[in-house]
Amino acid sequence: GTGYLSAPAVSFSAGAAAATAVISSSTGNPSVPAFFSQRMVLAGPPLSPGKMNFSRPGSYFNFDKSNPIQADDAIEATLASLKLNSIKSMIPMPTGLVTLTDQQAWLVNGGGGTAPLTPIDATANPQAYNGASDIPPIVGNFDVLYVQAKGSIVRDLAFNFYTQIYTGTDISVLSSHLFYGFTLTEWAFAEEPFKVIWAVRSDGQCLSLTFLKEQDLVGWSHSDT
Repeated sequence: GTGYLSAPAVSFSAGAAAATAVISSSTGNPSVPAFFSQRMVLAGPPLSPGKMNFSRPGSYFNFDKSNPIQADDAIEATLASLKLNSIKSMIPMPTGLVTLTDQQAWLVNGGGGTAPLTPIDATANPQAYNGASDIPPIVGNFDVLYVQAKGSIVRDLAFNFYTQIYTGTDISVLSSHLFYGFTLTEWAFAEEPFKVIWAVRSDGQCLSLTFLKEQDLVGWSHSDT
């Protein structure tokens, strides 16, 4: 074959033969895990941050491939874009696997909302062109809240049935005075009883977001600590 880093070496000893071949260098351990379509997804190794590895369906530790390719084979893919995309998080949604990178959002599926994900039909389509930070996103019902790549803007990502893509708005713009000059370092969602997201600001103050999309309720506040 071709593509080897070094020529395959074969050694003989005591009537046995041992063959060694290095096909490619290691890209490191994956940094972003997820489950989608009964497959385990391991993505974002340090030396290939846009790469995704899908296991076989229902066999989470089996990444075998067949020749010729079968529909239940493992999938190995890399996001193709004009810029290098580093995967930050992946969220399974009814329309596909929403993949947030530091450059934009992607929707990974089998070519449609109900089409199965296979090695032949796997597609990754760009959605909103706003990158995400390292802070894990928060899913409220069918809305994905994430901190933008710069760390001081919070966006709401939701599926638009008219345009058939995921798009969102800046839900921190009306309270930008709480974010100017600061970044968010961590947050958590206290869904009950008041639908409040608690966020830690870089100076140690605590911000709170009351988020109830179906009532168009988005309100920020802050607490001195």
